[in-house]
Amino acid sequence: MQRTTALSALLLALTTGCCALQLVLPPGPVNGTVGGSVRLNTAVNPPTPLLTVTWRNGPSDAAPLVITSAPGGSTYGDGYKGRVSVDRSTGALQITQLTLGDTGTYGVNIITNAGATLTGQVELRVYKLITSVTVLPAGGEMTVVGGNLTLQCQADAPVESRQWSRVGQPLPPHATLSTDNSTLSLTLLSPSDTGDYECRATNPVGTGTGTYSLTVYYGPDNAVITGPDTVNISDSVILHCSAQSMPPATFTWTLSGTIVSTSTQYTIHSASSADQGNYTCMGHNQNTNSTVSVVHELSVIGEAPATPYGSLSGGVIAGIVIGLVSMALMGGAVCFLLRREGSARSPPNETGEKNSQSAMYENSRALSAALTYENLPAPHTGPGKAAVQSRPEEADTTYTGLQFQDCSTYSTLDRR
Repeated sequence: MQRTTALSALLLALTTGCCALQLVLPPGPVNGTVGGSVRLNTAVNPPTPLLTVTWRNGPSDAAPLVITSAPGGSTYGDGYKGRVSVDRSTGALQITQLTLGDTGTYGVNIITNAGATLTGQVELRVYKLITSVTVLPAGGEMTVVGGNLTLQCQADAPVESRQWSRVGQPLPPHATLSTDNSTLSLTLLSPSDTGDYECRATNPVGTGTGTYSLTVYYGPDNAVITGPDTVNISDSVILHCSAQSMPPATFTWTLSGTIVSTSTQYTIHSASSADQGNYTCMGHNQNTNSTVSVVHELSVIGEAPATPYGSLSGGVIAGIVIGLVSMALMGGAVCFLLRREGSARSPPNETGEKNSQSAMYENSRALSAALTYENLPAPHTGPGKAAVQSRPEEADTTYTGLQFQDCSTYSTLDRR
């Protein structure tokens, strides 16, 4: 009804030449984006021949000029030439390359060919487009169990509204928002508060969303060692340590105060009596700076399996082997020395005369590798031969098993 009345009045003024009529522009505000363009329309409909159209950046006739359009051409205000134009049939204003400085109230004054004057005002708001939204915790706050956290929502452009949510689930009941929704606070954090928190920032020309992934750190708690309490000797053993912790705890194993492992699992490949005792697993969380420990007693039962040498220990067996090798080496050395001494001596005189420094050898021939000597009777003495006599106390002595490799054996050496 009101629109019909206004249009009727407008038509009456245009046809009768009434001196002035207040023209109401479409309701504002009109929103624009930095770098974009906007059109400020009038209510002149249908299009009407116009004499002059003047737009100003302000509601009064003294406001800075934007443009005046007349049949003879256009006049521009400072900073508007090349950016503004007027529709000569409706009086609408087109502004391009918008800047934040274009924000304000614009007034129009139109004179029709019939002499009618039409005026109006409209508000223009220019906004920067939101391209980035960040959600960050306030400095100095730790996201550990029992702590407090405040999240701040910031955008790279002016924001008119913000909305918080948690992805996939509602906000915790103990979450609180600031008056302008720019911050979200969580008190007495618990593991259930873990999740992705979103802030949706909006202005009239766009929307942006930022996300913060919250992890509430806790533990380590409820440490447990799983594994056998008793094992047979030589069996393999696996002990596993676990604890409730975020992030996962690091573990250290000790036995009688000595560190034996720094991993979640401790493995004994062949248990011995030295492996039994109280094993302590200590878990540490570097984020909460907390430590927890648990003790597990391990018993090793049974006896070690017999070795191929019976009950002899490894050290005794090694000693026997070394002794046998040493005897073999000594036998070879004796053989070498005897051969060397025999080659260095001269044979007896051709005349049969006895030399006081010469020696006579008996049985001077190579013997077999396994020759046995038994009681030798005293031989007859004769020229050129040394007497070999048997001692009474050695009458029953038997020599067996003397083995020499490829060397001559001398039974008696008698120097004179």
